Amino acid sequence: MKNQRRKISGLWVSGYAVALNNNGISGKYAEWYMIRADNFLRHAGWSDPGGVTREVTEKYLGDLGRQQSLEIWQFRQVVDAIRILVCDVAGHGWAAEVDWNFWRGTKKEVDGEHATLYRETHVSKVDFSGYNLDERGEPPEGMEASLERIRQKVRQSGYSVRTEQTYVLWCEKFLRFNAAGSPEHLKEEQVRAYLSYLALKRNAAVSTQRQALNSIVFMFRQVYGIELGSFSDFVKSKRPKRLPVVLSVSEVRALMDHLKGAQGLMAGVMYGGGLRLMECLRLRVQDVDFGYGQIVIRDGKGGKDRLAPLPKRYVPELRKQVELVRKLHEKDLAMGFGEVYVPPSVANKQRKAARELKWQYLFPSSKLSVDEKSGKTRRHHAHESAVQKAVKRAGAEAGIMKRVSCHTLRHSFATHLLEGGADIRTVQELLGHSDVSTTMIYTHVMNRPGLSVNSPADLL
Repeated sequence: MKNQRRKISGLWVSGYAVALNNNGISGKYAEWYMIRADNFLRHAGWSDPGGVTREVTEKYLGDLGRQQSLEIWQFRQVVDAIRILVCDVAGHGWAAEVDWNFWRGTKKEVDGEHATLYRETHVSKVDFSGYNLDERGEPPEGMEASLERIRQKVRQSGYSVRTEQTYVLWCEKFLRFNAAGSPEHLKEEQVRAYLSYLALKRNAAVSTQRQALNSIVFMFRQVYGIELGSFSDFVKSKRPKRLPVVLSVSEVRALMDHLKGAQGLMAGVMYGGGLRLMECLRLRVQDVDFGYGQIVIRDGKGGKDRLAPLPKRYVPELRKQVELVRKLHEKDLAMGFGEVYVPPSVANKQRKAARELKWQYLFPSSKLSVDEKSGKTRRHHAHESAVQKAVKRAGAEAGIMKRVSCHTLRHSFATHLLEGGADIRTVQELLGHSDVSTTMIYTHVMNRPGLSVNSPADLL
């Protein structure tokens, strides 16, 4: 939401706000319309819409529509934002001659070069008439109450905040798609239609489609007690077969040379122990066992605990990190705070656990925050985006010509262990994989799918 924090100014702003209200656009949608319009003016180099020309407007829309990363609903929002700007605010005569429906991708055939609109009008052969395909507009009556029921049920089920946010978001999208306040009168065919829509019109990944299905089934079954039938006939997203990105030892060394401070230490722990990003961020002080030289990962993916090796080269830095956490915790306690989130089972048995040093996050946030569920002021763990950005930036600075991410470090950990002669069952256990076939993918990265293979070109 970086754009939302940007200050938007100009004589046109107040008039545009009035025009948005007249068009029934309010709240967070009005903020995004304002951002879209401001982006357009900034791109064209204008401070006021009075000088906007038709040629520049249509060129801007044409260039923007070819961006594959732009979602269909986002492009439609841009079109509407600019239409309101030039029609209702600037009052340009030429604006009435523009075929805005063409740009929104409705009622007319769209030129094949217009990638975003071409996908919407040509790809799908499923009849989506009668559905709210942009999933926007005013919420259907009763939808807010339904979402609150879903939110409460997710919390009662003991799911994490992230799962709660995900489930509520997908249920909201599904209800808006069907223009329904609740799912009580909806059936399997509406669910199938939405899943097909995600695959055909939104080009959703298979994991995204499965996530939507899980959220919707939870709403029907757990919240409303409605059992759904089979979903065997909906259009499934294709599962891409991709190999993981792996860095060589020299590339990892170069990457680490460009990472400093807490981000560098977290990256080192992820690579040295094969941790996922959130597993690293959720480490508590007590999870680092200096005596046995291991890291205890609690409640990892799939709700499993496991042990990971503690990299010896990072032991001095980790000891310093524990001392920093100690001082920060003492400061919080002196200010009347000092609590951290602990699992309910621990909180019920150990009432003082939330204020003990051993339960504090190893990599704490720099700021106190209010917990969404309890309303208490606590210190959470560091935000994942800071580490992700730091690793990505370090990869670019190191000149690594690969797609570098935090998970790349985990892939590299597994591959380098296998290259060093580690047994694949051992690597499976260290990674926390339930099935060894998941771990086997790293043998393909090593170009050793069962035996060592040399390129025939090297025999010439």
